[in-house]
Amino acid sequence: MHWTLREVPLLEQALHGLLFVAILGLTVGLYRQELTLTVGGLGVLAVAGGLDEFVYHRGIPPEETDTHAKEHLVLFIFVATGLCTWLAGT
Repeated sequence: MHWTLREVPLLEQALHGLLFVAILGLTVGLYRQELTLTVGGLGVLAVAGGLDEFVYHRGIPPEETDTHAKEHLVLFIFVATGLCTWLAGT
């Protein structure tokens, strides 16, 4: 979507790469039940995600906003499922 609706600056692309690494760390930490990796991934996700939202995602096209909101929902469901699995002890 980025390439068809708007030009994405190189710094935003790098931030998205950092977000990918944070989500990967968070995911691995959740499903391996490693607290340090989980909290670290969540911390980087919060900071990098906040920067991405407040710097680059203000005033984006409506089509991208809709897709972006759905991506957030899927990520939330995925993390919530991982946390529930961890807390359930399975």
